[in-house]
Amino acid sequence: MKHTLTLLTALLLAPLAALPAADPNEKVLSNGSIEIRFSGSSGAIVGLRNLERNLELIAEPKLAQTFRLLVPLPGNRFNYLEGVRQKLELLEIQDGKTARLRWSGLTGSSSGAPLDIAVEMTVSLRERKPEASFRLKVDNRTPFRVEEVWLAPLSGTRGIGDRRKNRVYASNPVYGKSFTVFDYFDGTTGFWSFSNARNIQPYPTSIAMPWVSISNGEDALYLGLHDSSGDATDFVFDLLPHAGQCFGHQNASGMWPDAETLSPTRPLGIQIAAAKSPSVEPGQTYEMPDLVVSFQKGTWHAAADRYREWANTWMQFKPRPAWAKDIDSWYTVQLLTQADNLRYRFSDLPGLAKEAKEHGVRAMRIIGWNRGGQDSQLPDNSVDPRLGTREELIAAIRQCEQMGVRIILFCKFKWADRAGEWTKKELHRYVMKDPFGNPHVNSGWGYDTLAELNGYANRTYFFLCHNSKQWQEIAVAQWLKEVRDLGSSGIHIDEGKPENRCYDTSHGHPYGVFSGVGWSELLRRLHESNSRERPDLMVVQELFYDIPVQYHSMFEVRAGPAGRDNRNDINGLLPINQYTFPEARFVEPIYGLQERTLLNFCILMRAAISYEPLNFKGRLSDIPANTSYGSTLLEMRRNLADYLWNGKFRDILDVNVQIKEGIPKQVRWTRYEHKETGKPAIVVVNAGKQPAKVTVTAKGGGDACVRYRPGALPERQQGWNDVVLPPESIVVLVAQ
Repeated sequence: MKHTLTLLTALLLAPLAALPAADPNEKVLSNGSIEIRFSGSSGAIVGLRNLERNLELIAEPKLAQTFRLLVPLPGNRFNYLEGVRQKLELLEIQDGKTARLRWSGLTGSSSGAPLDIAVEMTVSLRERKPEASFRLKVDNRTPFRVEEVWLAPLSGTRGIGDRRKNRVYASNPVYGKSFTVFDYFDGTTGFWSFSNARNIQPYPTSIAMPWVSISNGEDALYLGLHDSSGDATDFVFDLLPHAGQCFGHQNASGMWPDAETLSPTRPLGIQIAAAKSPSVEPGQTYEMPDLVVSFQKGTWHAAADRYREWANTWMQFKPRPAWAKDIDSWYTVQLLTQADNLRYRFSDLPGLAKEAKEHGVRAMRIIGWNRGGQDSQLPDNSVDPRLGTREELIAAIRQCEQMGVRIILFCKFKWADRAGEWTKKELHRYVMKDPFGNPHVNSGWGYDTLAELNGYANRTYFFLCHNSKQWQEIAVAQWLKEVRDLGSSGIHIDEGKPENRCYDTSHGHPYGVFSGVGWSELLRRLHESNSRERPDLMVVQELFYDIPVQYHSMFEVRAGPAGRDNRNDINGLLPINQYTFPEARFVEPIYGLQERTLLNFCILMRAAISYEPLNFKGRLSDIPANTSYGSTLLEMRRNLADYLWNGKFRDILDVNVQIKEGIPKQVRWTRYEHKETGKPAIVVVNAGKQPAKVTVTAKGGGDACVRYRPGALPERQQGWNDVVLPPESIVVLVAQ
């Protein structure tokens, strides 16, 4: 009993167990560019080196690891098996290119008896590249499920070179992000959740592509889990031992401990793992997709290029409506809320569209047109009779379209209203369940009353199981058809991001399957149905992740410099999604009354403008400052469309901007290249309240350029020097 308690305590205190002792019998895998060293006794990865740059990533071999499995037992769900504690059966190097490792009869569970599970890891090196791929195979011959599979080849790292200069870069469902775990540890889990500081980056809920990049500004490391299935992936960063200082207790974060004052029994470093939750049933075998680890130069751009290289091997970009590429602006209006706040009727739509056309806006998105108003009776797409009849809506849409304003209908199919008639009658059968048989529930949103806004009286929703074939049939044959038959040019899928797992196997899917697997299949089926019935239909999705980019024309994101921090640091914005997938088009909402910086941001990041006057409750006439300035921006971009809209988006690559006056954090630039000639156009934005002066050096820029400003005639200038930007302004410099 005492031994068992000691073992459990150790498991609770360490996320991945430490290597017991250094192993002199190491084996080495190398291709001349990268070298990986394995412990001869445990198989732990005790060295990972870029030979070309002489960079060693494993600073603390005592924290080295291989894998980790969660195998819940009766009375003990927290039953983790650590790869480093297993007896290595096989470690062989094949042709100097591949290493094979095998373990079986895993020990370390609370039962004390070995579990009949075999694990095989294959490590392959890319020829003449400092890159390795890791693959894990788990053969479960026990009567228990294997619920988690972790692959941890990078454990015991302190970053690349000076750890304090390292940052982690990743995409997110909006644009991109960076954080630190090698200086101040940015944790994502609270102090109540685990025994050490932890940062989890889950795909696709928090990151939009399953990769992260670690960079010190010069050298970088790419970690990508190459899985095209739509399944979830977690990248987990653990700081061991716990952070030395913490301010506040919202997250388990803080400063790194002082290595010189630590006990030798407390090794210091970061353990990094990629984890899957496959629920491997008894008698089944699971193969984890490749985890690719690649040394690179630079920062996240190289990582994005590596991920796109792999994505090109399986993504199939489907045809979009030809007209959709011209939608560079729209106006969003809400007709009805779930609190019965009726603002406009169907008969008002042509007048609103006429106003949009006068301001050069090419589309109008309509929210709250269906029964009960916005987010009521989901996913019912029948019209609300208080707004007019179905025939009146069809006629209003036709009239708007005939005047040249495309209509986009807002809708959702992710949830079912718990109080909805359709839910009670039928959809309750397809609701996602947790392991305890309870429906997964979303708390909903409030729009009007205090009771709603405080969460007391707003509608709540069940998560619909997109892995249910029955629900997929309904979604394609009924839900999509109802909205498509109204005749709009486009539909907007709100909350377009899979989340949650379903444990109800009566739906016909495996236990604990992630919704993204079925979501990917359903998106494909929706696209095929549209291709047959309405090939001219544009599909827009709120929030971005990689798989839907094959089908959708646009993605709505809300990440412009609207907050105080972003306005003060526009230079820190990372357009990772735009750079990785230039085929995608993004749309950025404009909220306030005077949004020059946010409007400039749309040009900078190649985003369409979405006017949302009075938080999408008003008319365009309510925001004259925005529509007046916005129309000049749209005119400038349309005149330069072969650069700024249809050209190649390069972010800050191949251009240098020297800021001579102004605040550096408030000056941001982007390089575009002409779609045919490749000549550069450099967009520079000053978000500050004071003037800025910059000098630009652009590859292929030549000695002269033409300067474009919104609402002004083009000006030729010799050289790219001393370009003055007034407060909250934008300039485009086009090479001659």
